[in-house]
Amino acid sequence: MPATLKSFPWDSQASLEADWRDLMKFFRSPGVIARGSIMDTKDSDLSVTAGTGLQIRISNGYAYIQGHLFKHSGSDYLMSISPNNTGANRTDTVVLRADFTANTIIYAILENSTTLTQTATIWEIPLAQLTIPNGATDASQFIIKDLREFTIPYALAPSTKRVSTATQVLTSSGNYTTLSIETTSWYTTTSMMDQSDLSRIIAPQDGFFFIFGRVQFVGGAAASRRGVRLLHNGFYIVAVNQVYTNGSALDLSCTGIAKMAKGDFIQIQGMQDSGSNMTINLVEAAATWMAPINIVY
Repeated sequence: MPATLKSFPWDSQASLEADWRDLMKFFRSPGVIARGSIMDTKDSDLSVTAGTGLQIRISNGYAYIQGHLFKHSGSDYLMSISPNNTGANRTDTVVLRADFTANTIIYAILENSTTLTQTATIWEIPLAQLTIPNGATDASQFIIKDLREFTIPYALAPSTKRVSTATQVLTSSGNYTTLSIETTSWYTTTSMMDQSDLSRIIAPQDGFFFIFGRVQFVGGAAASRRGVRLLHNGFYIVAVNQVYTNGSALDLSCTGIAKMAKGDFIQIQGMQDSGSNMTINLVEAAATWMAPINIVY
């Protein structure tokens, strides 16, 4: 297939539905838009409850499907459910269906099915699962399981996890020593890895970062203090965990939140004061961007 180059939108260009969908579907995941601090389970956010007879009620609310907005305002929407005379329980699925050919978004029932259709022409999101007893005459007899999912913004958050399984030695001075984390387990951007200093995780942009550190101490040493801590720019302590323990092996971790500017770095350190050198056989450190912040020094 030859290369095809296209851009959208421009003033002199017709606005086509497929182009709009290609643009907007990357902004948010398909799902229900929650308008409060939690998903409403009864009176809003497209919640599904029992109605009268073999009817269910779907409350008003909003949803986002592949770049298209769905709005249900006003009264509850009533849907009839087919009688179940199969001799056993039947499982139906209540969905919101976007039809990109018919240009509609409507409620639908997948009778005796839990399989969603998600294609270039039809995209369904689940709202509820109905377990309908054989011979049920009223929706109050149904078991209604909430299947709604939030729509959330798509984002590739800068994050990385680095590990060292090489033997590292801590002296018994009781002073914290910076540890190497030379092997990368995963990352979303290579700019977080400092190849010139294998103890550092670099912040690729301003923001708040969730930080994790872990050190695995081997056994056999005398009773002593052992500790792990995370440093911001080699000076500011982000998190620390320190314990007094016997000679058993110890797995010690700590977590914190660091306010970092682009180019700042995180390091992990270990400490022990057993009276003799101690071997460490595992070091892990990770950082994940959480939220933007304008930092002024």
